[in-house]
Amino acid sequence: QAFAQTSALVVAFLSRLAFRPMSLFAASRLASLFDCRSVLVSLDQSKDTVRFDAAARVSDHPASTVAIAEETRMRDELAELQARLRAEAVLAKARRHQEARAREERDGEERARLEAQRGREEAAERAAAEARQREVQVAAFLQENGFAKGAAGPKHQLFFKTTYPLH
Repeated sequence: QAFAQTSALVVAFLSRLAFRPMSLFAASRLASLFDCRSVLVSLDQSKDTVRFDAAARVSDHPASTVAIAEETRMRDELAELQARLRAEAVLAKARRHQEARAREERDGEERARLEAQRGREEAAERAAAEARQREVQVAAFLQENGFAKGAAGPKHQLFFKTTYPLH
C-alpha cells in the first residue's frame, strides 16, 4: 500500500514536469542561437554590444518569477518525496530486521521445546526399560527360590510349611 502511494506521488510529480510552452525570455534566447548576426563579425563593437540589466529584466516579467517559484516549489516537493522514500526504506529495513530476529527467536524456542520433549521421552523409555529389567530379575529370583507362581504365589515346602514372598 505504501509503495502504491509512493508511486502515485512520483507519477504526479513527473506529470508536472511535462513539456510546457516556453516563456518569452526563453524563446528569445533560443532564437538568438539561430541569428545570422552572431556569425558576422562587425568592426564597430559599440553597434554590436548591447547592455541590459538582467535582474531588472527578470523582475519585469511576472511570468518568469512565477516560473522560478514553480520550479522552486517542485524542487522542494521532489526533495520532500525523496526524503519520505528514504525514511520509508529505512523503516521497511528495520521492520524486516525485527521480523527476522523474531523468527529466529521463535525457531530457537521451538528447537529448545522439541529437544526438551525428546529428553523427556528418552528418560521415560529408560525408566520403562529399567522397570522391565527389574521385573525380569525379580521373576528369575523367585523362580530360582521355588516360588512357582511369581510374586503372588506361595512357596510350598515339606510338612505343609508355606512361605510367601515379600512384595
